[in-house]
Amino acid sequence: MQHLGTEATRFAMSTQHKELSVRSDREPSILAVVDGLKKSCRNLGITAHDEGAPVKDHHSIGAAEVTVQVLRSRASLLMQQIEDKVAGGRLVFGCNRPLYCWALIQAG
Repeated sequence: MQHLGTEATRFAMSTQHKELSVRSDREPSILAVVDGLKKSCRNLGITAHDEGAPVKDHHSIGAAEVTVQVLRSRASLLMQQIEDKVAGGRLVFGCNRPLYCWALIQAG
């Protein structure tokens, strides 16, 4: 969770905006990330507004969901290429390994 919060904060800083809005679903794990992002942004002088998507309204975050699917697909391709080279195609790096975090960042 902490790594995701750090990367979200880095992204917020890279926009160079002093105010931003975060739209997310209302899942507890995502709310924890959003809360951490808001605190980090506050410490950096950035105002972050939490615009929670309405419950069961998948259209309001549809573009984000598609983006997540594309990023996962690209990261999986990177991981598959690495595993092909180092392990003959066997699965050796699970999604909880730091290398997978690297693949997600590179996919973006």
